[in-house]
Amino acid sequence: MSFSSSKRNALDATKPLLPRMSSLRSCAMLVSGKYGVRRSVIIERIRQLSGIDIEVPCNEDDIKRAIEILSRMREMGWEDPKPSPGE
Repeated sequence: MSFSSSKRNALDATKPLLPRMSSLRSCAMLVSGKYGVRRSVIIERIRQLSGIDIEVPCNEDDIKRAIEILSRMREMGWEDPKPSPGE
């Protein structure tokens, strides 16, 4: 599955939470593959940047925030993704 389709599934509030979380972790896996690092490194970086643990069920706001971070990582690098304006 592509990052875009995993992202879309993670953000789809009509789907049950557990499949959405799985799609969110798939996004992390795809970012990790792009940069040749372990998925756990990406998950820890999300935790460092936001306090969100994507290995446990999250609320809607946390899912959206984690997707924003993963999208920035995908575009700008996993180590130091630049924050969006206003963050």
